[in-house]
Amino acid sequence: MMQGICRALKPGGRVVFVEYRGEDPNVPIKPLHKMTQAQVRKEMSVLPLDWVQTIEVLPRQHILVFRIRPTGKQAASAPAAATQSRIKATPKPVDSQGIGTSRPP
Repeated sequence: MMQGICRALKPGGRVVFVEYRGEDPNVPIKPLHKMTQAQVRKEMSVLPLDWVQTIEVLPRQHILVFRIRPTGKQAASAPAAATQSRIKATPKPVDSQGIGTSRPP
């Protein structure tokens, strides 16, 4: 399935995973449904995806951002793209269940 998603991405396109933290035994989810950051990065390493960042604003999940790897003509312009700033996440307030709230930080 991920191969098809990668083929459908536009140049510079991103894939974002929101995964329950496999590293945290206190996350009340069956281990079958959790993944560590290392697991996600390892599974995506066989695809034309480069890890961009992991966002840690949710209490029970990781948000992992990957970008499609440039190929052909895209690769020639990759150095310019690499110098662009990375995505900046601004933590938003969440309640005890990890649901966003409208309260200011």
